[in-house]
Amino acid sequence: MSYLNLRFTTWLFILVLTGSLNHLQAQVLVHKEPRHRPVFKNNEIRILNVLVPPGDTSLYHLHNTPSFFIRLTDTHTGSQVQGELPKAGQSKAG
Repeated sequence: MSYLNLRFTTWLFILVLTGSLNHLQAQVLVHKEPRHRPVFKNNEIRILNVLVPPGDTSLYHLHNTPSFFIRLTDTHTGSQVQGELPKAGQSKAG
């Protein structure tokens, strides 16, 4: 293999590797996700204010404790488990 072929192959490998790493985004804890803002916390509960503007998304995040959601507005939503296809949803206030 010539020097130019080896160099091209190396650059191609690096390009493919960095492109594939974009799909391996690390997950953050839900209270560390920028659009999930903590508003109250004690030894037993944590209250988060979640605001995701239309067309925006949140980071992949983990809910590592039991969660209870109160939706204040009717909203078209979506969710995606990392590595799976996105799913559309509808949130109802209440």
